[in-house]
Amino acid sequence: MVVIRGEAITAGSTCSFSAATGRMPPMICESRMVQIKVRHTTSATGAAMRSNTSSFTKLHTASVPPHSKATRLSRHRMRGRSRGWISPTAMPRMIRVLLWLPAFPPVSVSMGMKVTSNGSTAKAFSYLARIPPVIRLLIISTRSQKMRFLASWNTPVFRYGRSLGAMAGYFLRRRGELPDYAAPEFPGQILEAACLAHDIGNPPFGHAGEFAIRDWFGDPANHTYVNALEETQQSDFRCFDGNAQGFRVVNVVENNRDQGGFRLTYPTLASMVKYPWDSWQSRARGGKCKFNYYQAEAAIFEDVFRALGLKTRRGDFARHPLSLLAEAADDTCYRIVDMEDARELDIITLADILKVVEPLAPSLELDPQRLDHMGSDRERAGYVRARVIGHVTASLFETFAAQYERIMRREFEGPLMDMAPEDVRAYMARAREIFNGRILKNSHKTALEIGSYSVYKRLLDTFIPACHRRICDPGRLTYKEQQALQLMGGHAPRREDDLYVSYLRVLDFITGMTDQYASFVSTQFLGTSR
Repeated sequence: MVVIRGEAITAGSTCSFSAATGRMPPMICESRMVQIKVRHTTSATGAAMRSNTSSFTKLHTASVPPHSKATRLSRHRMRGRSRGWISPTAMPRMIRVLLWLPAFPPVSVSMGMKVTSNGSTAKAFSYLARIPPVIRLLIISTRSQKMRFLASWNTPVFRYGRSLGAMAGYFLRRRGELPDYAAPEFPGQILEAACLAHDIGNPPFGHAGEFAIRDWFGDPANHTYVNALEETQQSDFRCFDGNAQGFRVVNVVENNRDQGGFRLTYPTLASMVKYPWDSWQSRARGGKCKFNYYQAEAAIFEDVFRALGLKTRRGDFARHPLSLLAEAADDTCYRIVDMEDARELDIITLADILKVVEPLAPSLELDPQRLDHMGSDRERAGYVRARVIGHVTASLFETFAAQYERIMRREFEGPLMDMAPEDVRAYMARAREIFNGRILKNSHKTALEIGSYSVYKRLLDTFIPACHRRICDPGRLTYKEQQALQLMGGHAPRREDDLYVSYLRVLDFITGMTDQYASFVSTQFLGTSR
């Protein structure tokens, strides 16, 4: 709504000598000739003939009469009067426009679409377009043009996440638990954004990079740099996890107040969290290095989860219900898409894929004739993948609906796959077997992962000592260390940073690299450009 203050909308047509303050409306209404063209056409007939058309013009004159006769104007008379009349208040000559925004509900129903757009255009996500996940490590040097990278890899994940979220929205509407201001598609928009950014903290070389970072900080040769930290802070580095790095990226690294960024909603942030605990707590849960936030972002995490009412009676935090669906979307696409890529690399065959999906055969209803008429195994694999994902998605949502009461009572931590129907669990077991036995053990991938350790060692050996010296003894920085800090650019430690935050900035810099760029930089540290 646009509101124009004062009488400016009619100002300027005539003068009025009685307008001492300059705010009187004009006395003359504008008269305008309006030309209207009317075109007549005949209705269509079965006979082949030209359509009779005609056009004519009607002239209409505004019928509103003026309020009074036009004032006789005189330049000399106006000059004399204008000298004696001064407006008591300063009146701008430009029109002042006030914008009045309507009262929207507490959460906009389009927020999910907004954050999805922000996520897809943010700088950190653009890096992901060239960061391959597990199987894509095989094809960096030779056949990369044939494969989907992480940007396109996330495409099926967030699409099926959006589908699962929409199913959840209509499920909540049927139960009468969906807020009045929210459309049923609203949960789907939240999940779409969460799935799009769920791997944004993955370092170069994927899970191999995670192990390389952990091993470097756990190496006794590097204890000088690590032991200066608190014990809880040390665990963040010795137990490095891409999930925690991703939470930091969307909340700190890419959330620049003046330069844009993600600015994700609380439900979107919570939907990204698969492990609602820190690295110190993860050790108490079995020693697995799986956690979702650093000590530096603990306050942000607690603020989000407290606001959403996810704190349990035990004092810890429960997963957001939508995070179970985000995990289900990821699990659904993960195995079948990697198998499809493995077939492109001739690691497995179409027959292997068909064998894996045998438990789902009665439900998939694959058309043998359609498969035979397809021109290539690539088309056949894509057809099977679409049928599998559709069936598994529907089955996992039925599992979500069946476990809904337990989920809302915070008695179910997931994953949904563990409670899925028997045919889905049997399929996932076969997919996991061929993935671990044939794909993960591929010699090319293994060699590349071993090589990633050398890349990380050269990078961390350069940047961590430089940051350590910058914080602990800035007056003794060597030329090499100065150049290393210069290379870090905006990720270099700041005056207010302590040693812990400066190390996190190193991880921000390295994990934001592509595989190719990390290899290139580490090679340059050897004194060569190749």
